[in-house]
Amino acid sequence: MTKKINSEHLENFKSVAVALKFTVDGLQDFVHGHLRSLHQNIYRKCSVGQCKVNCSRRYGNEFSRWCNTCRTWKKELHQFNRYRKHWDKIKWSKLDTMDFPFSYEEVAKVFVQDFSHVRQGVLKDLSAVMSLFRNLKIFSCIINDILLADIQRLRNIYFAHNYDVALHDVEKSQCFNCFIALLKIQDIECTQSSKAALNLLEEMKTSRTIPERILRKPDVQYTIAVIQNVECGETFDNSMANVRPFEYLDNKQVFIRNHKAHILRVVLLLTTIAFGTCIMLYGLLSKNEVPNIGKIFLFSSIQS
Repeated sequence: MTKKINSEHLENFKSVAVALKFTVDGLQDFVHGHLRSLHQNIYRKCSVGQCKVNCSRRYGNEFSRWCNTCRTWKKELHQFNRYRKHWDKIKWSKLDTMDFPFSYEEVAKVFVQDFSHVRQGVLKDLSAVMSLFRNLKIFSCIINDILLADIQRLRNIYFAHNYDVALHDVEKSQCFNCFIALLKIQDIECTQSSKAALNLLEEMKTSRTIPERILRKPDVQYTIAVIQNVECGETFDNSMANVRPFEYLDNKQVFIRNHKAHILRVVLLLTTIAFGTCIMLYGLLSKNEVPNIGKIFLFSSIQS
């Protein structure tokens, strides 16, 4: 049995899907800038050497076995953690503390709930960024918790768990209002990435469909193509109801990566087999040639 989708409601859903991506893009300068500053400040305090064994992966929560460098980074980061409940649930064994001195994105994972479930980079995932804003003190003093909760709720209801792939005008408006409000926070609005995203969101908010110039963007085309695949023309098959569009996007990317990895493994295997065969042939030929060389040497000796 199929359910017919109202074309206007489908367009609203597409607009919100694209708007979610633009919102994350708009936050990039703000997020990277603050994380970079935090990382540099901690780095100056923690320049006590370099971890050689990746303590978090090797010892997990056995902190007494961690090296001095990893313990120092953990201690400094703890000062910026907002909620004890979050800190107590961090899965340290899934982090790479040896990378803390070199990667502020790895540091950011400390403050992201269930970071290991994020298929793409944590700074490119809206839920991960919202978690970062809630748990890291340098962000919580800038961004209102109520706004973060509203964005997370709208994202979950109207996009992640929206199996109808359709939104009413009021629902679309609610989403855009929250996205724009976030990007218009003073410390965020002044960044170049936010200005660019706000320009796109303001245009999309008042448009019935996604403007043509925005549709021409490759990443937008990909998002729309995925939604159209789920939509299956003009109808939405109930058998697809358990497939969330955002998961479909992520799963397709994972499939591509896995497919490439599989091809690489096959190529390496064939190369290894070919190399091994060459060695075996060389060995066999060498065995046949050695006696002949010996005979030539012996014959020459006799003649001399």
